[in-house]
Amino acid sequence: MTNLLPQNKKKEIYKEYTSRVFVVLLSMLGALLLFLTILLAFVYILLGNRLIELSRNHSTVLGNNDTTTTVETSLKNTWTKLKLLKHEKDSPQIAYGIFKAIIEITPKEVLLTRIAYTDGQLMVNGNALYRKNLQDFIIAISAHEIFLPVNYPFSNITQKENISFSLKIKLKHYNENTSQ
Repeated sequence: MTNLLPQNKKKEIYKEYTSRVFVVLLSMLGALLLFLTILLAFVYILLGNRLIELSRNHSTVLGNNDTTTTVETSLKNTWTKLKLLKHEKDSPQIAYGIFKAIIEITPKEVLLTRIAYTDGQLMVNGNALYRKNLQDFIIAISAHEIFLPVNYPFSNITQKENISFSLKIKLKHYNENTSQ
């Protein structure tokens, strides 16, 4: 049938067809943008409510001065303890030096089972094969530059072999800082 229409009528129909396709595409694009805008507004409102809730919780946490001072105090105490472990030359931490010194000092006949650090003291537990080995170990610790002399009553040791021991070793660096 289209072949029977004159050429100018065919052009008008084609123009109308393209304009209708264009209008449909634009209206679909507009509907899509409207839908996305509504979703975005919904998310914006939800996030705004969440932000208000978070700011209220933040002000509640910051408003409680008792909790913050307790936290600040414990942080300061922890920081001072960490400073004590730090080496004076800002090189490796002193804890490395302590453990290295104890390991180097320890004779082969002495087996260390536990090394713990609390309040400027090292708790060293272990077993010595002979009484003389334990005595040499304690003398070596006392002579080392980072430890204070260790008082350990050898006369209380009745065993000659396989001696379990527990030593409290004080650090010179810690005791100098706490006494000032």
